[in-house]
Amino acid sequence: MTQIMIVSEKMLDFLLRATGLVMASAMVFVFCPLAWMDSIHQMLGLGPLPTGPVTEYLARTESALYAYLGAMLFFVSFDLPRYRPLLRFLAWVGVFFSIGVTVLDAKLGLPAFWIAGEGPFILLLCVVLLILTRDTPPQ
Repeated sequence: MTQIMIVSEKMLDFLLRATGLVMASAMVFVFCPLAWMDSIHQMLGLGPLPTGPVTEYLARTESALYAYLGAMLFFVSFDLPRYRPLLRFLAWVGVFFSIGVTVLDAKLGLPAFWIAGEGPFILLLCVVLLILTRDTPPQ
């Protein structure tokens, strides 16, 4: 294995584990009191959190999905050659997802920091994943 591949693999390991842990931390919001979510919503300048079963369902389900995806990314980081095709697939889907999220965030009138931070960050992450998995040798 060349030196570049070793460095790429270590970077990919770190990226997947760090991203996975950060995303898995969203599990807190599956169980936290709705009042916490409302406080955070207001701290972000979005006003009071709308109440109702659909709002709570969506907030908790999205948190669970982030945690689920984070756990998967952490898991696959331990066998990169085996999961390379899955990572490349997720990265390509993520490129299109990031564009859609950015457009949706702008359409919904979310704050500029949100629009600039969510979709573009996902896009950057996915492009880096595509670059690093390109250098990971297939199994």
